[in-house]
Amino acid sequence: SGVPLDPTGTIQDIDDARLDGGNLQMRWSRTLGDSESLTLQLYYDYVNRNGVVLDETRDTIDMEFQYRFPWRQTHDVVWGFDYRYINDDSDNNPTFGLHPSSRSTHLYSTFIQDEISLTGDLRLTVGSKFEHHDYSGIEYQPNLRLAWSMDDSRTLWGAVSRAVRTPARGEHDVLLRLVPSPAADPGVPVFAAGNNDYDSESMIAWELGYRMNRNNRWSLDIAAFYNDYDNLRTLDPTAVPTVLQFDNNLQGETHGLEIAGQWQLRPGWNLHASASWLDMSLRLQDGSSDSFSAGIEDASPRSKAAVWSSIDIGRQLELDAAVRYSGDVKVNGVDIDSYVELDMRLGWEAAPGVELALVGQNLLDSQQREFLPDFINSQPTELERSFFGKLTWNF
Repeated sequence: SGVPLDPTGTIQDIDDARLDGGNLQMRWSRTLGDSESLTLQLYYDYVNRNGVVLDETRDTIDMEFQYRFPWRQTHDVVWGFDYRYINDDSDNNPTFGLHPSSRSTHLYSTFIQDEISLTGDLRLTVGSKFEHHDYSGIEYQPNLRLAWSMDDSRTLWGAVSRAVRTPARGEHDVLLRLVPSPAADPGVPVFAAGNNDYDSESMIAWELGYRMNRNNRWSLDIAAFYNDYDNLRTLDPTAVPTVLQFDNNLQGETHGLEIAGQWQLRPGWNLHASASWLDMSLRLQDGSSDSFSAGIEDASPRSKAAVWSSIDIGRQLELDAAVRYSGDVKVNGVDIDSYVELDMRLGWEAAPGVELALVGQNLLDSQQREFLPDFINSQPTELERSFFGKLTWNF
């Protein structure tokens, strides 16, 4: 029939798509004193996607304000607010539909943070973000950090914080055909449905880190983390046998280690390196039978690493090169092998404030599979070797 099959034999849709869009950003900053400043940023983004599965137009307007000031010599306070408006309009089809097909959502948020000098070498940072989202109501995200400057070149720090992921439009309003694909008809379709009572996912993060910096010639950062997740997304049965509904019946933990360093080989030549390790453990709760969601433990690479170099070639040329490694993953029982890739960039300062750049990405392979679709059963795509030019004008 010409319809592609995935490795499990399931018929898939070919989601060819046409994408276009653009954005505009305005940022205004003013310094009122040695440690006092304010910033206002306005942002507009337009996206249009015309595809087999998703046909959508989306407009986003964002306004952000931030004010920073010292208080009583030992306090460095920053506060601000943000407002975001999103309007989207989609055309429904047999695979994917949003109900209603057009919706406007609003996000209001405010935050405050205070960095307190307890002693000459001990700093405490305390703050929180508060926001109101149309789908989940009021959310809070506090943060507490303590940093000890052991000497001029060494710092030990620790932090505990709470973060949330508010519901997406799809989790609230979607009707998504999981199997079989419309291309496989006849068949009894199974759908994933949105949930008006879907809650925000939450995380409590614990971090401990150590930093060394030797006269800015080289530095080393080591950080360990433990994250406790709650209310993660599941797909659970409903009274209708062919409909699964988004719910919050998954919880779990991740822990790992991150290492990053940089070395100035000589003026104009910097070398950076990073490596990370991750372990994830997830479990279902409240009687959920969604084994698929619990199986995403293997969908994130356990190890990643990168080395990149930035070197000035004369006064007007800059050459950047990055080698990156990602460990293997498994999605829906399908293995994706680990890979190594190379990206390069050559930049030329043609005039003050004007830069031309030639960029090459994924240079080691003509094409490389890095992920697989999860919910939408579309044909997997592979990232291809690519080249493009870029013009940057600062004025």
